[in-house]
Amino acid sequence: MVDAGCGNGKYVQRLCEGRPDLFRLCPDNAPGFLAGVPGPVAVADVTRLPPPRGSVDAALALHRPYFVPDVPRAVRELSRAVARTGW
Repeated sequence: MVDAGCGNGKYVQRLCEGRPDLFRLCPDNAPGFLAGVPGPVAVADVTRLPPPRGSVDAALALHRPYFVPDVPRAVRELSRAVARTGW
């Protein structure tokens, strides 16, 4: 699972409580936010995510569209990272 624009990690922390087995990557383009986020984390923009094509089972981008100047590009990038059987 990738939580694009994870911010302070509030949502991914909640997910991990219910699914501790879930592998996650928490990218955000503001490194200051990542200090308290349960890892692994990455300084990355939602339009250029680090996971390879089709390697993610689910993507979360709850508040990211408000801050992305090119929303269609961000959606394409999330789609690229998520496996065909993913969410």
